Amino acid sequence: LYDDEFHKALYNTAIYTLWVVPIQTFIALVLAAVLNQNLLARNFFRAAFFFPSISSSVVITMIFIWIFNASGIFNALLSWAGMHGADWLGDPKYALKAIMALNIWTTTGTLMVIFLAALQNVPPQIYEAAAMDGAGHVQIFFRITIPLMRPVIFFVVILGMIGCFQMFDQAFVASGGGGGPVNSTLTAVFFIYLAGFKYFDMGYACAAAFILFAVIFAATILQRKLMPDRG
Repeated sequence: LYDDEFHKALYNTAIYTLWVVPIQTFIALVLAAVLNQNLLARNFFRAAFFFPSISSSVVITMIFIWIFNASGIFNALLSWAGMHGADWLGDPKYALKAIMALNIWTTTGTLMVIFLAALQNVPPQIYEAAAMDGAGHVQIFFRITIPLMRPVIFFVVILGMIGCFQMFDQAFVASGGGGGPVNSTLTAVFFIYLAGFKYFDMGYACAAAFILFAVIFAATILQRKLMPDRG
């Protein structure tokens, strides 16, 4: 409880969760709503958006490092467009944000499939009645789709929150196993790993793991109170 490094790990994990969960949930819901329509090549796009979720996170992170390092393709494109890039994974200001973007891209597909399965159980007569009453696509999405999807949204938010609190592999690979720069990518599970398997202090690692469990449990209960799965 008095370890500044553990405080930093919890802080990074909390910031990561607060940003990633809402963004990935919203993007997944929008994608599911769009791909639930009778669109051309929708099966291709469903598979394309879902593909990162079933790929190796280590391989994807290594490709991500290759693209977003200081001399990578992304900065080359920015330079070609007349903009100045940054050391996205080597600068403490951007390292965790870069991993957030990576995780949002790799996990949104799974959440999209969950939403898509739920949307296909919504009776189409509801949408037809709303369209006959003059409701537009935006009104239908916010006034009908989201309220009907409330139990599934609650499930997806809880699932995403627990996954974010347990994030480890992307931070480990992107930081080269050190949690840098300046502990900016050190997460709670990363801290537990370092304590147990780098410094071989299993008791300390277990103590940190129990605290992480308590934090996840408390966050889940709080989420249950703030966003009940039924109206």
